[in-house]
Amino acid sequence: MQIPVEGVTKEEWLTVAAFWYPVVPAPILKKWEQAELLLKVAARYDIQCVLHKVDLWLLSKAACMIAPSAAAGASAAAAAAATEALALSAASVWKWLHLADKAGLTACLPAIAKRAAEKDREGCSSHDNLRGLSNGALLETVAALADVGARGDGYCKHCCTTRRFKCTYCARTDTLALLC
Repeated sequence: MQIPVEGVTKEEWLTVAAFWYPVVPAPILKKWEQAELLLKVAARYDIQCVLHKVDLWLLSKAACMIAPSAAAGASAAAAAAATEALALSAASVWKWLHLADKAGLTACLPAIAKRAAEKDREGCSSHDNLRGLSNGALLETVAALADVGARGDGYCKHCCTTRRFKCTYCARTDTLALLC
């Protein structure tokens, strides 16, 4: 007898089940598309063990979210990270920040917020990118903006911590009214 699960195909459910139940050898999360599927289904059905695995995977992959020029190094690992980062646009980093926030992931959220602040300077001032984030995710994003500003990359640390930020990159000042 089959029990229909609305909004999830049999193949998607079997993918999630492989990470949920103890299977030997344990499946390895390799692709962003697979992580997105696991995250959406596990969040929908509150499967904490799968959410935890995706949280740790996203934390380990946060380095791949940096701009390719910043990842250019002598090691093969840095070259691989640069190649993978090419596929992750600035919009993709914001997408992952929203997905992680909606799923309640905590380990990867600061790292993804940091990548969003580093990779998409103009996007940080966009209310469209900030709309819908929880207070915790907004605070992580503001902290990441302040950290980027402390390094002299264009953001004003004082403005970030007082719920305003000024971007010298685009010469725009916005109030982060969503934090109030």
